[in-house]
Amino acid sequence: MIRVGLLSEFRGAERKLSRLGAQGPRLVRESVHDGIRAARTYADRRIRSELNLRKDYVMGKLPVKFASDSDLTGLIRSERRGLLLSRFDARQLKGRKGSRGGGVSVRVHKSQGRIKLRHAFFFPLKHGGEGTGQYGLAERRDGSKRSFKALYGPSGSQAFGKILPDAAAEAVKVASQRLIGKLQRFAR
Repeated sequence: MIRVGLLSEFRGAERKLSRLGAQGPRLVRESVHDGIRAARTYADRRIRSELNLRKDYVMGKLPVKFASDSDLTGLIRSERRGLLLSRFDARQLKGRKGSRGGGVSVRVHKSQGRIKLRHAFFFPLKHGGEGTGQYGLAERRDGSKRSFKALYGPSGSQAFGKILPDAAAEAVKVASQRLIGKLQRFAR
């Protein structure tokens, strides 16, 4: 989780901003919004440079709470939940004589090649809704037709945790620069 609050970054900022009246909290709020947006974009780019995921999916998994006049901090969170391997670039492999029994290949990391899972198969997701085309990836357990295990890849929170310090520093840097620029323009 990234929390951005600029008042703790600047000593005596509350006193200086209180002189601006109602404009002070608005300037801080807008600067925090800019910092949070920059950190979310930074995190999205870094995660997608490592993992083979779509932009809309990654951005959807990084929800944002923007600052308000009463609470001048912003947050970016990440779900602590595994990603189904089918979210990555998964393809059905052909078996003998064109049948689907060849397994599945998946490309999880952009820097690595495809992983071939010979005994894997696609199954429709229960909560994906009828006809939505959302599928999971699974492998059979114990050779039984009814017993299978869903396959998961690295979670978004794991990837987000790796880049968290850099993204937080980016958020504070952008927010600080924007606040200083707004204060300079306001002082003219």
